[in-house]
Amino acid sequence: MKNNSEPNQYCRDVDFDTDLDREATIIPFPERPKTSEPKQDANLETNDEKPITPQALLDEYIRRGWNPVPIPFRQKGPKGKGWDKQCIDASNVGQYFPANGQWNIGVQLGPKSGGLVDTDIDCPEALQLVPWFFPRTGTVFGRQGKPSSHWIYNSPTLIESAKKAAIQFPDPEATDKEKGMLLELRCGGGDKGAQTVFPGSFHVSGEPIGWHSFGTPTLVGGRSYSVLRD
Repeated sequence: MKNNSEPNQYCRDVDFDTDLDREATIIPFPERPKTSEPKQDANLETNDEKPITPQALLDEYIRRGWNPVPIPFRQKGPKGKGWDKQCIDASNVGQYFPANGQWNIGVQLGPKSGGLVDTDIDCPEALQLVPWFFPRTGTVFGRQGKPSSHWIYNSPTLIESAKKAAIQFPDPEATDKEKGMLLELRCGGGDKGAQTVFPGSFHVSGEPIGWHSFGTPTLVGGRSYSVLRD
């Protein structure tokens, strides 16, 4: 699939046709499901004895033009201010992600990562419905307690129109807003900072976050954009 989005000019040049146009799949870690020989990214080496390392995933995110965000280990938010203004690439990644340290990997959503949007699915009912109503995408991840709960898209149209960091869809009958969230579209619109903790990290519960599929984020516009936005 060819991706017609303009290259990212915020942090680094991104060639979407070569960097993102792949149908690769990375098996979530640490447990491997019993499937028939999945395709893997040629730039990520793995085998049955050795799962993909956080450092390898971090390097791959940078190679794809996604702007990583350093997150404290087993946490979900960055420390301090100004994280959304940082541009991290291969030349300076060691300053933010020390090789001998433990950290989580956030990825900034929005223009600094070439238009990435994260569909964060919060409740089991929404998780069952999303595959029937949302466009299919090659980038899906989650954890054991919430498998396949993050669907990643490329949608500059949504980012330009949102004018906010995220579009939230709360449960209208819930009394607790945070616990009653159906899903959230994190997009980093309106020059607002938005990020999601990506695979290569551990959830606050201690569960590892892993890829269900690690291919090409679907480019969303037109009718598909209406599905996401409305």
